[in-house]
Amino acid sequence: MSLIRIVFSGILLLGSAQCFAAAKAPATSGAPKNAIESASGMHYVVLQAAKAGTKLIKPDFFEYRVIAWNKNAAGKYIAKDGGLLRAGFKNIAQSSPVFARAAMLTPVGETRRWWFINPTNPAMSQILDLTVLGNVDPAPAPADVGAVPANASKTASGLAYRVLKKGNGKTHPSLQSIITIDYSGWTPDGKLFDSSITRGEKAVFPLNGLISGWKEGLTLMSPGDTYDSIPNANGPKGMLIFDVALYGFEL
Repeated sequence: MSLIRIVFSGILLLGSAQCFAAAKAPATSGAPKNAIESASGMHYVVLQAAKAGTKLIKPDFFEYRVIAWNKNAAGKYIAKDGGLLRAGFKNIAQSSPVFARAAMLTPVGETRRWWFINPTNPAMSQILDLTVLGNVDPAPAPADVGAVPANASKTASGLAYRVLKKGNGKTHPSLQSIITIDYSGWTPDGKLFDSSITRGEKAVFPLNGLISGWKEGLTLMSPGDTYDSIPNANGPKGMLIFDVALYGFEL
């Protein structure tokens, strides 16, 4: 029997775990005179200091909160709160090296405002309030990994699943669909045996080529949903528990 935990939402975007005081908007797009310059030429000011002796994150998966400041049509700075995020450091370093350096320089629990100035294209400059919350396990085993919970739903085939959060999607993939997902799979003893999240990239599969549990479970989902699945037929046998996030599909 396979246990499918269906989660209707993105895995990386999480709800805020703590409250952050609203910061005053930047006065200009340039760094102020009191800003500190890093060795790499970036500038920052400390908005909320970390406790004394707080360490820096390791270059691995970590949680952070980021607020971007941009000018509106009236020239006023408006904050766009990205929320609480979880990401792999390797991916961030590839997509935004300056942001990765800022994350590595910000102590855990500290909030810094960073100015990323682009001298050749000022319009591309950014002002970000970054709070680093610490390293995290990218795919922790669910608390109920050892057995099918009593409140799980079951299909005629014996597939068990539990909806954790329902999204807004309306359409469902068919067996002929190409799906884009994130997934993690565990054995009943809590051992993680496969995960796209730890690899730092979404997986793309033809749904018809996956095992029966995934074929049945994914056709119940809509874009934005998350459930557990296994893309490798040579994986561990017996009861398997998967969390899978369905981001989209092509018919």
